[in-house]
Amino acid sequence: MLALKKICVVTPVYEDWAALNQLLTSLNALVPSLSRSVSIVVVDDGSTEQSGAKMIDCENLDNLESVELIELVCNLGNQRAIAVGLAEISHAYDFDAVVVMDSDGEDRPEDIPALLEEAERHPGSIIVASRTKRQDPLSFKLLYWCYRVLFRLLTGEKISFGNFSVIPTNMLRSLVFMPDLWNCVPATFLRSKFPVHRYATPRGSRYAGQSKMKVVPLMVHGLSVISAYSDVFFVRLLIFSAIFGSFVLAAILGIVWIRLYTDLAIPGWTTNVVLALIIILLQVIIVAMGSLVLLLQGRSRVGVGPKIDGNVYVRGTQTLVARSA
Repeated sequence: MLALKKICVVTPVYEDWAALNQLLTSLNALVPSLSRSVSIVVVDDGSTEQSGAKMIDCENLDNLESVELIELVCNLGNQRAIAVGLAEISHAYDFDAVVVMDSDGEDRPEDIPALLEEAERHPGSIIVASRTKRQDPLSFKLLYWCYRVLFRLLTGEKISFGNFSVIPTNMLRSLVFMPDLWNCVPATFLRSKFPVHRYATPRGSRYAGQSKMKVVPLMVHGLSVISAYSDVFFVRLLIFSAIFGSFVLAAILGIVWIRLYTDLAIPGWTTNVVLALIIILLQVIIVAMGSLVLLLQGRSRVGVGPKIDGNVYVRGTQTLVARSA
């Protein structure tokens, strides 16, 4: 069984410093029971408050190997902040695995030992925390269920996990070159073709404050997840358009046959129905051709992963805590 001795925790933060400080305190208290070296990399996603170095309470974090702060020049959003953080540490540090988690408390530090044990039992897999319980309003749960159903229909994949994960270092060094990582970390795991092992964990409660993810940002995030499967989506749209167009064409031919060769037709209705079906058929053809053009256009471009140009968004890096040798 593979032993993971050196762990790096990457977590993004945007203004939510009170929650981050509670997370750091919880991680510091967790380290002695892990029997592992744990370093923290905090990605400040363009916060507009005071400097992150001043907002982070570094007192009593003596169990952590180090705490580093990566400051971004602007707010990129949760997923892209994680992407930049992963790109920055992918070759510069010598870790056995990287734990990705949000800093608000919904990804529970107490679940890290179990995730690391799963990573040691499945050394060739990315370990993800699959949610079993969600402490959300009923409206959010309904929307999330609809999103998961839509995602399954459009992509053929099942997604029941978020950022909370354990990534082996050798896989991380490939993931950071994938353009999809800019838009969605979980979808990139699925698209990478690396084995993904799900481990059931409940979702925690926020440490402090309110979530900054409103309806519109949540919808944008959902569409970003689907965008990672844009090629699959357009192929499925082409297939659906072909099937639906075939039914429409068959209906047109059937109506014409009824009108010409039977006495069932009512005078005047054939022309109206056929014209309506022809309009629908033309719309289906337009959708199909548009999907084909977008699919071919996407395939003709070579995307750029965060490892290539993620560093342009980094204002600077500071070491806030460093254990003495």
